[in-house]
Amino acid sequence: KNDDNLASAKVREAVHVIKAAILKSQAQAAQMVNHEQLSLYYGIGRYVSEHSRKGFWGTGAIENISRQLKSELPGFRGFSAENIKLMRRFYEAWKEIEVNSVNGSTEMQLTCQPNSVDGTTELQAVGSESIHQLQLTTDEAFPITAFLNISFSHHVAIFRYAKEYEERKYYVQTAFQQRLKVEDLEQMIKSDMYAH
Repeated sequence: KNDDNLASAKVREAVHVIKAAILKSQAQAAQMVNHEQLSLYYGIGRYVSEHSRKGFWGTGAIENISRQLKSELPGFRGFSAENIKLMRRFYEAWKEIEVNSVNGSTEMQLTCQPNSVDGTTELQAVGSESIHQLQLTTDEAFPITAFLNISFSHHVAIFRYAKEYEERKYYVQTAFQQRLKVEDLEQMIKSDMYAH
């Protein structure tokens, strides 16, 4: 019976250690996905801003781009015309944080090409234009950890309601530290917690 208790205790300990490792790994993976997603959305936002705000694209271009993306990447979500416009606003709200807008940034040159063997569509690296993903500031006063660890939905709430740069930085840090839900963050911004 003593051996059974010892074996049972060792199993519980093993479960505890393995469970902790799994949860830590999942949290780190989710964090990396969020970082990559924010970087991508920022890069797309820059690209769209540079082309739409300077008049390179005509009226309805973002809607057409969204439709084409949905057609060429079925199953991918989050690229509605409204979301693409939010990506543009995300970039425009935070463009001050970049080390350098283009030089030294990660480039991604992807296009959809039909595969002649099996008829599927593949992403291939080609083209003269690219999406330059986010290169963050080295400014020690900027809440970089908080910035990268809140969701895009949190960022949308912040740039939608907080107009000033310092105010946005405050809400990024607060959302991260207090682990606020988006609704609570919106309420905090609307009640102008920053000013108080």
